[in-house]
Amino acid sequence: MKKIILATSNNASFKQSLEFSGAEVEAIHVFPEGLSEFERFSSQKDVLLVCEINNRNVNDVISLCQKNAHYLFDHFCIYPEFDGSLRTPLIESGMCDIVTTDDVQFAARCLRAIFFSEKQPTRGAIHLMSDASPFLRLLGKVARRFNYGVKIANSTDELIRLSEKETPALFLVDMDTIGFDSIEFAKKSSASSSIKKAPLILYKDTRNGLFVHDFNPAMQRLAKVILSKEELLNLLLTLFFLSGIASPAHVFTAFLQRADLSGAQSFREIFYAGGPDLCYTGNCFSHECFGALAKAGENIINLIERIEPLRWLVSPLEKRPTCAGGV
Repeated sequence: MKKIILATSNNASFKQSLEFSGAEVEAIHVFPEGLSEFERFSSQKDVLLVCEINNRNVNDVISLCQKNAHYLFDHFCIYPEFDGSLRTPLIESGMCDIVTTDDVQFAARCLRAIFFSEKQPTRGAIHLMSDASPFLRLLGKVARRFNYGVKIANSTDELIRLSEKETPALFLVDMDTIGFDSIEFAKKSSASSSIKKAPLILYKDTRNGLFVHDFNPAMQRLAKVILSKEELLNLLLTLFFLSGIASPAHVFTAFLQRADLSGAQSFREIFYAGGPDLCYTGNCFSHECFGALAKAGENIINLIERIEPLRWLVSPLEKRPTCAGGV
């Protein structure tokens, strides 16, 4: 059972929209000043904070998350006024799920899809080397949203040992990890066959400074290097989303190709694409065909509802990106 703490300007409306059986719901009535009340719940197990953010209380919410970062409570935030100017401090505080709409019904569907839907099988693992707790937790939440397990390594040797036991879907290495040496990493990784079996991405926050040895040629051959946390999130969300939508989208593509109607929209286009065979397309209306299309549609809707609260993490790139996506 999950305990839900509501801290919104309209707790009654949101509680009615949730309708979760088995969930204990408690409201913080004085908003936004009453956010400090959450501290008495934050240490409890299986707690979800549903919080409404505006430009008057956003700094208080960031401080709340930073202060309680050592607790493992979940959060889901509604921030209709979000304009991107606070994206970086929100990311640094470890914030993850923020919907930028005032549509309570849609926000409730997204929350339900994330925290109360049936768990899906794990699609693989991500091996992550880092010691930056808030951002590390954020990356972990994003990966698990798309049904990927996360295994943490604290050193190059530990990362290699993990890779020898299991080939992950992706390696992520934080170059700002304490004790990380790019030259040592390049040497040990070059000698490890297991590290070469999956895409390897090294990332660094340029605000922490750049050094000449960060760009040694051997490491550039082994991996793709990203010099911005924002670009890393852009790439990861793109990879996860495209991977997640590929399978259900293929069902629709295969249906149109089977009916020889790819690209046809108007009656005229459909008529000339299908010709006389249009009189004999009863198989389009079979239970099997409609069932497959309906299931694919449900999967796409579920994916959209799960990724909507992450879309705020995607930042527009005004300069040439440091990321070369290919591997």
